Amino acid sequence: MEHIFQKAWSDLKDIALEDNELTQEEMHVIESVMEGLERYFILLTKINEEGKFDEGDRHFLNLTKQKIWERALETALNDNYLSNDEYRLLMKVGELMLELEGMEY
Repeated sequence: MEHIFQKAWSDLKDIALEDNELTQEEMHVIESVMEGLERYFILLTKINEEGKFDEGDRHFLNLTKQKIWERALETALNDNYLSNDEYRLLMKVGELMLELEGMEY
């Protein structure tokens, strides 16, 4: 789990810095995603410690992933403008959500 957390940070940071500029908006998107991922991994760790995975757990994990996506989108659109880097960050967030889903089962 820690691997994907560090990979997410690295990938998002690399996308934002590709143009050698990290805007405040890009940083806010990255921060919102990393905060959401932290909550997700806390929940997943708790589920794994309990040793069972049921529909309720699946629901909460899906809800958490949805919140990560919604917060990232909301943060990116906060200034009513979506830059190319913000768009690419959002695409990476979508990829990360798919990776997380693959870890759950």
